[in-house]
Amino acid sequence: MPIGIVAAIVASMYLRELRNRDATVKLDVTGAVLVTGSLASFIYGVVNTTSRGWGSSFTLSWFLTGAIALIIFLFWESKVASHPLVPFRIFKSRALTSANVVMFLVGGAFFAMWYFLTYYFQLILHYGPVKAGFAFLPMAIGIIAGAQISSRIMVKTGGRPILLVGASIATLGFLWISMIKVDSSYWGSVLPPAFLCAFAMGLLFSPLANTATAGVDRADAGLASGVLNTARQVGGSLALAILATVAADRSATFTSPASPLALVSGYQRTFQVSALITLLALVVSFAVPRVSNHAVNH
Repeated sequence: MPIGIVAAIVASMYLRELRNRDATVKLDVTGAVLVTGSLASFIYGVVNTTSRGWGSSFTLSWFLTGAIALIIFLFWESKVASHPLVPFRIFKSRALTSANVVMFLVGGAFFAMWYFLTYYFQLILHYGPVKAGFAFLPMAIGIIAGAQISSRIMVKTGGRPILLVGASIATLGFLWISMIKVDSSYWGSVLPPAFLCAFAMGLLFSPLANTATAGVDRADAGLASGVLNTARQVGGSLALAILATVAADRSATFTSPASPLALVSGYQRTFQVSALITLLALVVSFAVPRVSNHAVNH
């Protein structure tokens, strides 16, 4: 917080606001409100299923609200908005569409991994916040290593083979880490599969970005990149809400839901589901078209 306050003060002193008063493109506020409200409704309904149930009127009403807002958003973007937030024409590109689906899936699985490992480190291994932070350091190195390797070989192989390899490694990593137990050690049982998942993350993100942007016109490259980033964020939000509910439901089957055994059982289940998600991403990766070396270089 103190760093943020200092940054805000310095920014207000030295950064100047620039506006293009002649710009004809306007922000699609209505579209932004609709899609944000739709996502928020879905997530709110999911996170309350632990206390309300999936089939309760409360949950279904929030799901229905989210679905209605999504339908209105689709109609607004395609028929009404003069400058739509998401021009649906870009999804005519099979490369962009398939890359976004893969990013939506793997982004959700990886985002949830950090969340549940944090709880495992602090509640089960009894790490303090600082030690838990350092426990993630090797995984950050894994991401860097994967990104470096994929960026170097992508010019020769294209993005699709790397996506297939990365999704396969991620699936194996999540299956491996789902075997953690209450008495598992960090170095022997947690770090190797977590590093494998992080390495797969590094492998995947660069070819996904290149595949998405190579499939559209140069003028739409920024839009394609933004849509891909949105797919990752939306996938992470939804996956975390769903997997947190899955973990809570699994732990609730124990006599003492807050016991280490119950908590770890919940973590195991989420990693198993994450493996299924990355396996689905592997299947979708086969639909990613091969991108020529020229397109990747471009």
